[in-house]
Amino acid sequence: MAKLLLNERNLHRIVQGQLQAGEVLKNCAFGITMPPMWLQIIFAGTLLPCGFFAFTAFRNRQYGSALIVLILWLVIGVAMMVAFRKSYAVGLTDRRLLLLQFGVGLDLRSMRQFDLSNTPRVDINESVAKVVITFCDPSAPIELHFNDHAIFDRNGECARAIACSIAPNRHGSP
Repeated sequence: MAKLLLNERNLHRIVQGQLQAGEVLKNCAFGITMPPMWLQIIFAGTLLPCGFFAFTAFRNRQYGSALIVLILWLVIGVAMMVAFRKSYAVGLTDRRLLLLQFGVGLDLRSMRQFDLSNTPRVDINESVAKVVITFCDPSAPIELHFNDHAIFDRNGECARAIACSIAPNRHGSP
């Protein structure tokens, strides 16, 4: 059961399992990809009709129908959002940048690695509570969202450090 718990120690364990002999881990952070915008729009767009139906059913004292509609809307919507979200451990070593996608059981699903001398262009967008880093890899660009306190208190700080280390002069808006 402890293997399923995502915390700072397990995040470091995921990255350290991919290190080469003599390689030193400098920083690591937890990031996620967001569901596609079309899915977010559909989920938000169905809220109003479901809410109207639930309100009408509730007003007609059909409490069970109203509750079922709202619960189904929440369960289906949240399940779709979670199904389309991907979790990543991003590690910076003294030699490479690692983008490790992992599943629910912390099993490694895919790994992308870049030599530090040949990293993709990086765009950084920061807000109050999160950092969005876009790795502009020509073969498959990826946009990762790092919340400041997602897994550990320094997650956003570690993500900023990774982005600035690999692209000190090549990032977007601060």
